[in-house]
Amino acid sequence: MSHEAQACGAWSVRRFICAPYAADEGGLWRPVGAIPQCPWSEAPEPCWIVQHGFRERKTGPELPIQVLRCRAHKLYFTVYPVGHVPYGRVRMAPVDPGGDALEVVEGEAAASWRGTLF
Repeated sequence: MSHEAQACGAWSVRRFICAPYAADEGGLWRPVGAIPQCPWSEAPEPCWIVQHGFRERKTGPELPIQVLRCRAHKLYFTVYPVGHVPYGRVRMAPVDPGGDALEVVEGEAAASWRGTLF
């Protein structure tokens, strides 16, 4: 599975990015790597992405999620951890914020899906 950021949500009213998250030196969860393009990018138009901040969620990821701004397109967008989507209350699949599959104990595969959409 690739751990690169990717545009998601062609079906969504709000465009967003999915990227793996990892804890930094201070224990804060942050997206891994640079986000090279925004969800509105149409190659070869370059994006100019800057950090806007982080916001808490009442449901979904239990960590602050990053909000970025593309100065080229003059739009804001959110970077969701892999497995989460806008307005989602639970993970879509049993993955950690970095996008790695959660460990499944032999004979308990169904338990790993608990707390997900499926």
